[in-house]
Order: sequence, then C-alpha cells, then structure tokens
Amino acid sequence: MVGDTLRMKAIRPGAIPLPVEAPAARGEGGDDLESLRTCVANQAATLAEGVNEGFAGFELGVGRWRVELMTPPDPSTGGGARARQHIRLVPGVRSFATIVVGTVDPVSRTGEVRTYEHVASLHQLRFGGPVAISPEAYAGLLRKLDIVLGLARIRTRRVGRPADLLVTAASYRPPALVTPPRSPATIALYGAVVVLAVVAAFQALRTFVF
Repeated sequence: MVGDTLRMKAIRPGAIPLPVEAPAARGEGGDDLESLRTCVANQAATLAEGVNEGFAGFELGVGRWRVELMTPPDPSTGGGARARQHIRLVPGVRSFATIVVGTVDPVSRTGEVRTYEHVASLHQLRFGGPVAISPEAYAGLLRKLDIVLGLARIRTRRVGRPADLLVTAASYRPPALVTPPRSPATIALYGAVVVLAVVAAFQALRTFVF
C-alpha cells in the first residue's frame, strides 16, 4: 500500500458562504438576464473560494494533492448553462498528475463525487498506472467533501464506475515493446564489424605472443 499523508485544518465557522438565490430572468435580453448571469457567476466564484478555504492545509497521498474547486472560466456562465465546476486534486509534486474527482453545479446546488474505483480506473486508462492514493486515504477525502459541501448546502451523490469503463479497464493491456526489424544491409554491416574486430584482436594477440 502506498503511504499516504492526510493533513486537515478545522473548518472555520462562516468559511463556507451560503448560496444566494439567483433573480429570475424576465426577458430574453436586457438588465434582468444580465443580472442573472452576474449573480450565477458571482455565486460560483464565492462557492469556489469558500470550499477551497475549507480545504486549506489539506494534503492527500505521496503526491501531496490539494483539493481545488474550479471557478468557471467564462464569467457570464451563459445564464448558468456553463456554471458546472470541477473538483480537482492538484499535486504538490510535479511528477504526479491532476485528478478530477467530481463536479458541482451551483445553480441546482448539487454535486457528483466519483468513487475510488471510478477514479482508479480512469487513472489507469489515462496514465497507464495505478493511482498513488490508497482507498483509506480517499475515503477520508470523501468524508471531508461531504462536510464542506454540506455546509455550502450542496447535495452530493456518489458516482460509481460506469459499466463501459469497467469493461475497458478490464481489457486494458499496456502496449508491448516492439523491436523494429533490421534490413539485410544492416545485418551484413553488423557482421562485417564483428569480423573485423575478431581479426584485429587476433593480429594483436599474435604480435604480442610472437
């Protein structure tokens, strides 16, 4: 089992802001719709700040992963259509990869968090090796995610490994190393070099002995 480190910081009361109700859009354009876009964008940014603060001081595994709830790259979020935010594990050690473990929708106040089996299978398929996080350490992450997202009034559910991903992971085989075939000319060249080396060694030995 890969050694894991798990560091937590107590969640400060009030660190996770409560969601703000978005105003209803009363028209296809104009101030009301723009106000909705701004409200959703601000809500997503505030949620990300609060969740990330809730995980301050938290490190997971030998890769020293920290939890990050991303803010949507588009400030407008398209009225909420593009407001979904990814929950990522960002490594503190460069040789490890960033891992997506779930998503949060600040508009519907719902979230999806992947199970350990789901994350491990995706990591195996994408990077060709096991994830360097133990099931026990990942279970600790899930418990803390439930607490932090619950304080933000985000309802979460576990997302297991899809059936098609299970079949793909079971049939996955690392690519075999293939030695490229050598042409007859290359083989002849190697043979000539070996012959010349043997002749030179024989001449040197003959000179030394006689």
